[in-house]
Order: sequence, then C-alpha cells, then structure tokens
Amino acid sequence: MKTNATTLFAALGILAVAATSWADHHEELKPYTGSDALEKMKTLAGNWTGTMNMGDEKVPITMEYKITSGGSALVETVFGGTPKEMVTVYHDDDEGNLTMTHYCMLHNRPALDLVDMEGNTLSFDLSDSCSLKDSKDAHMRTLVLTINDDGSIAHRWTMWNDGKETMVNDTVFTRENS
Repeated sequence: MKTNATTLFAALGILAVAATSWADHHEELKPYTGSDALEKMKTLAGNWTGTMNMGDEKVPITMEYKITSGGSALVETVFGGTPKEMVTVYHDDDEGNLTMTHYCMLHNRPALDLVDMEGNTLSFDLSDSCSLKDSKDAHMRTLVLTINDDGSIAHRWTMWNDGKETMVNDTVFTRENS
C-alpha cells in the first residue's frame, strides 16, 4: 500500500510542476494580431440567425463565430448540433493572407483563399492548391461575405458540380442579442 501512495504523491508532484511550467509558458503569449481581413472577421464573434434558401424551401439557420487558438483562428459553425453541422476555419496562411477551410456536409473540405477585400466585402475563391480544383464532384467553390452597414452579414456561397456552377445560396444573418 505504501508503494501506491508514494507513486500517487510522486505523480501529483510531477503534474503540479508540469502545470506550473505550462502556465508560466502560456502567460508569456502576446495577443495575436492577424491580417486586416482576419481582424475584420474576428469582429463577427457571436451567434447569428438567418433564413437559407434550400431549393424552393426557406430553412431557418443558426451560425456561431468563435475566436480560438490564441486569436489566430476564427471558427464558424453552421447548423450546430445537427446532422447538417458544418465548420469553417478562417486563419492567415504563412504569408499573412486570409484563407479558410470549409468542412462541408458534402463530405469534402474545400480550401478557399481571400482574393479580394473591398470595404466590408471579402471574396474567397477555391485555392489553387485545393485537391477539389479540377474535381467534377459537388463542392463549395466561392464565398462572398459582406458585413452590412445595419450590422447584418450576408453570405453568398456558390456550389460547383460536374465542372460548372450549379447553385448560388444567399443568406443574410442578424446577430442575436447576448
């Protein structure tokens, strides 16, 4: 029994030292400031609601933006907690340019790069390095995101299938009151 108690106290001591070392190291992290585009996107943190066109039907949609990874990434979750849940992660690439990866309910993950930012409108297009670039499979190809003067945001997603544009989905979101 003495061996088990000794082992337990030794393990707790090691954990205490490791936790202190981890806390000391992480207190030194400076706030992350990304590209102008990422910093603009981070202002969207919070919960949003809207109505999405799904064929002839209008479907209520919820979306959450959450800043993560020490401020270096923004996670967008759509249809959270449902079988249709999708996640998009926005972050700066190694050259400081905003990029995103969309984890889609179509079971793929298109990578899109920011190709233009004019005022409050950010335009993304499929990255040249994305494996879907020459694919005939259905995938989201572009996103135009606009932060409107009234505080709402508009998403315009374009889907491609069989090598051509097949659907454009426009959704306007309003921020939920906290």
